[in-house]
Amino acid sequence: MPHEITAIILKGPVNTDQIVHFDLEAVPLTAELTLFHFNNYYMAYWEHIMGAKGYLDILKQEVSPNYQIGKIFVSPISKVVAEIMKRISKTEDPLYAIIITDYFGGIGGQWANVFRGEVNQDINIKWINEALRLLGVKAAPELDEFDTVGLTKIRVGPEYLFKYTDLCDEHGL
Repeated sequence: MPHEITAIILKGPVNTDQIVHFDLEAVPLTAELTLFHFNNYYMAYWEHIMGAKGYLDILKQEVSPNYQIGKIFVSPISKVVAEIMKRISKTEDPLYAIIITDYFGGIGGQWANVFRGEVNQDINIKWINEALRLLGVKAAPELDEFDTVGLTKIRVGPEYLFKYTDLCDEHGL
Protein backbone atom coordinates (compact mmCIF):
# COMPACT_ATOMS: atom_id res chain seq x y z
CA MET A 1 0.00 0.00 0.00
CA PRO A 2 1.46 3.40 -0.92
CA HIS A 3 2.19 6.28 1.39
CA GLU A 4 2.23 9.31 -0.88
CA ILE A 5 1.36 12.68 0.62
CA THR A 6 2.33 16.29 0.07
CA ALA A 7 1.04 18.43 2.88
CA ILE A 8 1.45 21.38 5.19
CA ILE A 9 1.27 20.92 8.95
CA LEU A 10 0.29 24.19 10.63
CA LYS A 11 0.85 24.84 14.33
CA GLY A 12 -1.75 26.87 16.17
CA PRO A 13 -5.37 27.94 15.77
CA VAL A 14 -6.92 28.18 12.31
CA ASN A 15 -9.44 30.46 10.62
CA THR A 16 -12.19 28.20 9.24
CA ASP A 17 -13.51 30.85 6.86
CA GLN A 18 -10.10 31.09 5.20
CA ILE A 19 -9.80 27.30 5.02
CA VAL A 20 -13.04 27.28 3.02
CA HIS A 21 -11.89 30.24 0.89
CA PHE A 22 -8.69 28.41 -0.07
CA ASP A 23 -10.57 25.16 -0.74
CA LEU A 24 -8.61 23.14 1.79
CA GLU A 25 -9.69 20.36 4.10
CA ALA A 26 -8.35 20.55 7.65
CA VAL A 27 -7.11 17.26 9.08
CA PRO A 28 -6.56 17.67 12.84
CA LEU A 29 -3.46 15.80 14.02
CA THR A 30 -3.25 17.10 17.59
CA ALA A 31 -4.84 19.93 19.56
CA GLU A 32 -2.18 22.26 18.09
CA LEU A 33 -1.39 20.75 14.68
CA THR A 34 -3.56 20.70 11.55
CA LEU A 35 -2.61 19.05 8.26
CA PHE A 36 -3.61 20.46 4.85
CA HIS A 37 -2.99 18.45 1.69
CA PHE A 38 -1.83 20.25 -1.44
CA ASN A 39 -0.13 19.43 -4.72
CA ASN A 40 1.79 21.26 -7.43
CA TYR A 41 -1.38 22.06 -9.37
CA TYR A 42 -3.07 23.53 -6.28
CA MET A 43 0.03 25.64 -5.64
CA ALA A 44 0.28 26.82 -9.27
CA TYR A 45 -3.41 27.76 -9.38
CA TRP A 46 -3.30 29.86 -6.20
CA GLU A 47 0.03 31.38 -7.21
CA HIS A 48 -1.72 32.57 -10.40
CA ILE A 49 -4.87 33.78 -8.60
CA MET A 50 -2.92 35.65 -5.89
CA GLY A 51 -0.10 36.90 -8.10
CA ALA A 52 2.50 35.39 -5.78
CA LYS A 53 6.11 35.42 -6.92
CA GLY A 54 9.17 33.54 -5.78
CA TYR A 55 9.98 30.37 -3.92
CA LEU A 56 10.67 29.36 -0.35
CA ASP A 57 14.26 28.52 0.53
CA ILE A 58 14.05 24.74 0.86
CA LEU A 59 17.08 23.06 -0.63
CA LYS A 60 20.29 22.88 1.33
CA GLN A 61 20.49 19.14 0.76
CA GLU A 62 22.44 17.74 -2.16
CA VAL A 63 20.02 18.01 -5.05
CA SER A 64 20.16 16.72 -8.59
CA PRO A 65 19.15 19.09 -11.43
CA ASN A 66 15.64 17.57 -11.46
CA TYR A 67 15.10 18.34 -7.73
CA GLN A 68 15.57 14.75 -6.65
CA ILE A 69 16.57 14.34 -3.00
CA GLY A 70 17.35 10.74 -2.26
CA LYS A 71 14.48 8.79 -3.77
CA ILE A 72 11.89 11.57 -4.02
CA PHE A 73 11.39 14.68 -6.10
CA VAL A 74 10.84 18.01 -4.36
CA SER A 75 9.46 20.69 -6.65
CA PRO A 76 10.21 24.32 -5.82
CA ILE A 77 7.67 25.47 -3.21
CA SER A 78 5.98 28.76 -4.10
CA LYS A 79 5.81 31.59 -1.57
CA VAL A 80 2.04 31.38 -2.07
CA VAL A 81 2.13 28.57 0.53
CA ALA A 82 3.44 31.04 3.13
CA GLU A 83 0.75 33.57 2.19
CA ILE A 84 -2.03 30.98 2.43
CA MET A 85 -0.74 29.79 5.82
CA LYS A 86 -0.65 33.41 7.04
CA ARG A 87 -4.30 33.83 6.08
CA ILE A 88 -5.41 30.47 7.46
CA SER A 89 -3.48 30.87 10.70
CA LYS A 90 -4.69 33.18 13.42
CA THR A 91 -1.13 34.51 13.80
CA GLU A 92 0.85 36.99 11.70
CA ASP A 93 3.88 34.72 11.56
CA PRO A 94 2.61 31.12 11.32
CA LEU A 95 4.86 28.16 12.09
CA TYR A 96 4.35 25.23 9.73
CA ALA A 97 6.09 22.28 8.12
CA ILE A 98 5.92 21.17 4.52
CA ILE A 99 6.14 17.39 4.25
CA ILE A 100 6.40 14.94 1.35
CA THR A 101 6.30 11.14 1.45
CA ASP A 102 6.59 8.73 -1.44
CA TYR A 103 6.73 5.10 -0.31
CA PHE A 104 5.45 1.85 -1.71
CA GLY A 105 6.12 -1.47 -0.02
CA GLY A 106 8.58 0.16 2.35
CA ILE A 107 10.71 1.57 -0.48
CA GLY A 108 10.83 5.28 -1.18
CA GLY A 109 11.63 8.48 0.62
CA GLN A 110 10.46 11.50 2.54
CA TRP A 111 11.34 15.16 2.95
CA ALA A 112 10.35 18.03 5.23
CA ASN A 113 11.22 21.63 6.12
CA VAL A 114 9.83 24.03 8.74
CA PHE A 115 9.00 27.69 8.16
CA ARG A 116 7.89 30.69 10.15
CA GLY A 117 6.20 32.80 7.51
CA GLU A 118 8.61 32.67 4.57
CA VAL A 119 11.70 32.00 6.70
CA ASN A 120 13.13 28.49 6.83
CA GLN A 121 13.66 27.66 10.50
CA ASP A 122 16.44 25.13 9.93
CA ILE A 123 17.60 24.54 6.36
CA ASN A 124 19.32 21.31 7.51
CA ILE A 125 16.03 19.60 8.37
CA LYS A 126 15.06 17.01 5.81
CA TRP A 127 13.15 14.33 7.74
CA ILE A 128 9.54 14.55 8.88
CA ASN A 129 10.34 13.52 12.46
CA GLU A 130 12.83 16.40 12.71
CA ALA A 131 10.20 18.83 11.43
CA LEU A 132 7.59 17.52 13.86
CA ARG A 133 10.01 17.93 16.78
CA LEU A 134 10.55 21.56 15.75
CA LEU A 135 6.76 21.99 15.77
CA GLY A 136 6.77 20.74 19.38
CA VAL A 137 5.77 17.10 18.94
CA LYS A 138 7.08 14.76 21.62
CA ALA A 139 7.08 11.13 20.58
CA ALA A 140 4.87 8.80 22.61
CA PRO A 141 6.56 5.80 24.24
CA GLU A 142 7.69 3.26 21.64
CA LEU A 143 6.59 5.52 18.75
CA ASP A 144 8.33 8.13 16.67
CA GLU A 145 6.86 11.59 16.03
CA PHE A 146 5.41 10.48 12.66
CA ASP A 147 3.38 7.72 14.33
CA THR A 148 2.55 9.85 17.40
CA VAL A 149 0.58 12.39 15.31
CA GLY A 150 -1.05 9.68 13.18
CA LEU A 151 0.65 10.27 9.83
CA THR A 152 0.87 6.51 9.31
CA LYS A 153 -2.93 6.48 8.86
CA ILE A 154 -2.88 9.15 6.14
CA ARG A 155 -1.87 7.22 3.02
CA VAL A 156 -2.60 9.51 0.04
CA GLY A 157 -3.85 13.00 -0.72
CA PRO A 158 -7.56 13.64 -1.26
CA GLU A 159 -9.17 13.29 -4.67
CA TYR A 160 -10.67 16.78 -4.55
CA LEU A 161 -7.23 18.17 -5.39
CA PHE A 162 -7.42 16.52 -8.83
CA LYS A 163 -9.63 19.37 -10.06
CA TYR A 164 -6.64 21.70 -9.87
CA THR A 165 -5.10 19.92 -12.85
CA ASP A 166 -8.07 21.05 -14.96
CA LEU A 167 -8.08 24.54 -13.41
CA CYS A 168 -4.41 24.95 -14.32
CA ASP A 169 -5.15 23.82 -17.89
CA GLU A 170 -8.04 26.31 -18.12
CA HIS A 171 -5.73 29.13 -17.04
CA GLY A 172 -2.86 28.02 -19.27
CA LEU A 173 -0.59 27.26 -16.34
